[in-house]
Amino acid sequence: MSSLSCRTATAIAVILILVWGIATSLWTPQPGHSDGHREAAIGWLRDVAIRFDDDNLSTVRDGIIQAIDGATVVTIGEVTHGTHECHALRQAIVQAAVAATGGATVVLEAPPHEVQAIDAYVRGGEGTAAEASRQLGSWIWWTEEFAGLVEWLRTLHLDGKRIRVLGMDVGVPHASAECIRRLAQSGLNTEAPRIEEHLPAILSWLEADPSSRAASQDMQVAAHCQALKEALRTADQETQEGCDHESLLISRLCANSLLHHVAIRTSDPSAISRDRTMAENVLLIAQHETVDVPVLVWAHNLHASTTEIDGWRSMGSWLRGSLGHGLVTVGSTTHAGRFNAVLLNARNQATALTDVELPSAHPEGFEASFHEVPGSFFVDLRDLPPGSKPADWFGAARPLRTIGATYGPTRPEDTLLTASIRDLFDLLFHLDSTSATRFLATRETLSTNAPIAVVNPGFERGLTGWVLSGTEPERYSLEAVPREDASGRCAVLSSSSSQGGSGNIKQAIAAADVRGTTVRLSASLRTSGVEEWAGLWLVALSSSGMLAMNTMSDSPVRGDHPWTDVEILLEIPESAKTLMLGLSLYGRGTVWIDDVVLEAAGEHPQDDA
Repeated sequence: MSSLSCRTATAIAVILILVWGIATSLWTPQPGHSDGHREAAIGWLRDVAIRFDDDNLSTVRDGIIQAIDGATVVTIGEVTHGTHECHALRQAIVQAAVAATGGATVVLEAPPHEVQAIDAYVRGGEGTAAEASRQLGSWIWWTEEFAGLVEWLRTLHLDGKRIRVLGMDVGVPHASAECIRRLAQSGLNTEAPRIEEHLPAILSWLEADPSSRAASQDMQVAAHCQALKEALRTADQETQEGCDHESLLISRLCANSLLHHVAIRTSDPSAISRDRTMAENVLLIAQHETVDVPVLVWAHNLHASTTEIDGWRSMGSWLRGSLGHGLVTVGSTTHAGRFNAVLLNARNQATALTDVELPSAHPEGFEASFHEVPGSFFVDLRDLPPGSKPADWFGAARPLRTIGATYGPTRPEDTLLTASIRDLFDLLFHLDSTSATRFLATRETLSTNAPIAVVNPGFERGLTGWVLSGTEPERYSLEAVPREDASGRCAVLSSSSSQGGSGNIKQAIAAADVRGTTVRLSASLRTSGVEEWAGLWLVALSSSGMLAMNTMSDSPVRGDHPWTDVEILLEIPESAKTLMLGLSLYGRGTVWIDDVVLEAAGEHPQDDA
């Protein structure tokens, strides 16, 4: 054989060896990814997981007691904000905490000033659980399931258990400031003058036109906020007789909310974390408790977990950094069923609040494998044997559904988080089949003579009666400001974030007097730098969901516009219980609103037949 032939043969042999090596490496099962690892994980679950019925978790109480023993904070995640079975999960964990320690501090993913109504009722106040639930600003709490939990918590308290309910989410700045003002005016502590000193400057800054604020004013208001926070901390440390420490705690939580909003307006909004503020509030609550009972935080899976994505950290991640093993994270998953959510269209616009069928579980995701166990189960993921095939499988990044208050059925892939579930949660509840929550009859008490009246339509009382919400409310600011072209005030909704989402200003009223008629919603709008769109919307709701809706999505306001009168019409079905009305801003920009009017526009046109 010639030397050339030898060199050729050698080269071919080397190539074949390389190809064989690459093919072998691709074929060789990797830890946590092979069918053998998956089957081992399913087998481990079948051996150690505790089974339960979705509405009766009594069989797992002892397991929960053991799993949360010694925890300072337990974050309890829900797979969606509109899942019926998650409320039984919450109740089971509260029951376990009460059995072990004699009480629990329940913390809701809601603003502190709103949750005061829930806490007052639970601790023996007047009214009903449904009425207290309606004081919260989001539809996720307006359900029979949540009202039932509130009534049950009240029963525990009246039975001598130490139960308290607080909120930790970011609230509307004016409402937070008003909560602090009420405390200062009560004169229960020596720091009241200092508190009163800083609030007016903060409120004045919030009410000013954002475009007219100077950098020096931003620095001054940040200093006022820090001084206010310090004054409240000092007041809370006072021990003189008559000092209302419970109200002081709520005021300190509200002060953190104010600081959050000021930071959004004076810094890059994308760098401001709602989850960090929620974590700071949870830590403050835990530090404030004088009774040795756990703090149980009810929130969405994403907030409750220890997720870290591209520099963003969840509430649970921030808490883990402060508490270490004093934090126990609880997650929930589901394979199939239904849930309530606000539907988004292809343009990311809200269209309806209704129950939705869950998208199919990802075939390579965790939920599809959990379905093979089968049934609903509870498991402590900290019990995974280190270095084992099940531990490798749970430790691998896999698709996991995460659905919040909104859902875009045209883009179900947007609801998937790819992560290691072992890194997200300590404890896991798998709800194999779920159903949607059941809405309370109405947001307001119905009356046959209820007027078509919008609360505070001209914003002369600030933001009283109005609520900030949306798909990304933490990226939006809502304020009541003086009108430059006329006397009186208006509201301004704005965002400088380019990361998408929407912000809403809304309120709900009874529909009793307008059933079977057409109503007109009108208002004056002004816009500046609106990149996507802004517009009014009106929704008719029954006790089971949305019946009808109209928005300005077909004739939106964009860019820069002076004050302009706009209106929309909606036919109200006979079965309507509640009307929800408001203004939406999608994306970056600023929109002002004033002179909101809701009025009857006539009966429905009758069919000739």
